[in-house]
This record gives sequence, C-alpha cells and structure tokens, in this order.
Amino acid sequence: LSFMVDKLAERGKNITEQTIGISHADNPQLANELAALVRERFKVKEIIFTEIGAAIGSHSGPDTLALFFQH
Repeated sequence: LSFMVDKLAERGKNITEQTIGISHADNPQLANELAALVRERFKVKEIIFTEIGAAIGSHSGPDTLALFFQH
C-alpha cells in the first residue's frame, strides 16, 4: 500500500484538487486502508470507491487493488 501512495506522490499533479479513485476485488477493508494512507499523506478533494467487475476480476484475481489519479 505504501508503494501505491509513493507512486501517487511521485506521479500525481495537483493532488489536493483531485478526486482519487480506488477499486478493489472483494476486499473493501484493503481499499479503506489505502484510502486512510492517502488521506493521511494528502488532503485530497474526494475518494471514490468502486468494485472491480467480473471481466477484470477474472484476470486479476481476488484482493486486487487499483489506485486512479491524474498524472
């Protein structure tokens, strides 16, 4: 999770003005942990949560986590 937050810091632009997206494959607890780390490090505008659908989930597997932001 810290790697993902580090990538957000490295690649994100105007992070405090962004709406961040977090998608998970049937693991809302992990998604909430990631969101807590993002909120702790940045004052983001909003975080939106979604579940990964069947098409992507069948290829990525359970506990997949994705972080979306503007580069």
